[in-house]
Amino acid sequence: MDIPTADACIRGEGEHVITRVVETMMQKDNLSQLSGVYYREKDQIKAGKQPEEIQDLDSLPFPARHLVQDYDYGVMNGVRLSRPCFTSVLTSRGCPCQCRFCATYFLNGSYRQRSLENVLQEFRELQGKYGSVMVEDDNFLVDPHRAMRIMDGLIEIGSDLEMFVAGARVDSANRELYKKMARAGVKFISFGIESGNQRILDYYQKRITIAQIRKAVDLANEMGIITWGNFIFGAPVETKEQLEETLEFSMSLPLDMAFFRPLSYQRGADLWREAVARGLLEEGTAFRYAGSGDTGGHFTADELADYCRWAFKRFYFRPRYLFREYFRSFKRRDFTVLKSLGSVL
Repeated sequence: MDIPTADACIRGEGEHVITRVVETMMQKDNLSQLSGVYYREKDQIKAGKQPEEIQDLDSLPFPARHLVQDYDYGVMNGVRLSRPCFTSVLTSRGCPCQCRFCATYFLNGSYRQRSLENVLQEFRELQGKYGSVMVEDDNFLVDPHRAMRIMDGLIEIGSDLEMFVAGARVDSANRELYKKMARAGVKFISFGIESGNQRILDYYQKRITIAQIRKAVDLANEMGIITWGNFIFGAPVETKEQLEETLEFSMSLPLDMAFFRPLSYQRGADLWREAVARGLLEEGTAFRYAGSGDTGGHFTADELADYCRWAFKRFYFRPRYLFREYFRSFKRRDFTVLKSLGSVL
């Protein structure tokens, strides 16, 4: 994408190279020798050297949170859903799973982890300054042993932060880990469920089963952790019956919240590459929803959007669900779900 007002941009991880970009531009030198840099030279956009991954994540400084201390996070539609103040933490980068719809590997590179000591040091610095933290890893629970060690460390240092886990696989669920998560202050967990049909899960190469999904959601619910399920509609091979099966499956789980979205073709993902190879997408396309143009499949983009809206109504406007969440909130002594429902319904 050509942005006429931009002089340069960085592809990939920019923490190490950004200072060199600034220094080079201030000295009016050429950017061609810098890694991952695209720059404007007269009327042309040129590329520097290939991007380089940062292998030692511990070498990165902690975020300069003082620069955003005047901003209020953890609020949705005017409703506070977390303790003040709210921040985020990244304990790893990338994801080793490479599901076919996901562009994480293309965007974030190979899977790398920060050391346990480095992660816990950042949490120590958050103590007393923040009330809530979102763990923003692409897949925080992909390494259950590491997650267990982090939870043990948080318990040992007496962390009083409430934690939101943004990305979690269901196949890592085990009772001991989830008990530790609850003790360490995990309040919320978001699962990438995607489908309630095993054939569609296999098509996406999720490498999970329906039974594993049920186990993970049941365990989190048992531990008093708020659960969020993410679902995708519109795989190229997906039928209407399979869409309906996924919706029925979502309502059969004890999820506190659910999100339904159409499949998207994201640059670098396996499904995107397949669509480009088949001539269904132009190589310059960075993002497109399934059903837009001729991307294949059984549904148009409008049909998928309508079904997502219908799924939202079916899931949330159930008397049994509303009563369950009402009583569950009192049992937990936590009204986050009710407040969030009030802000969006």
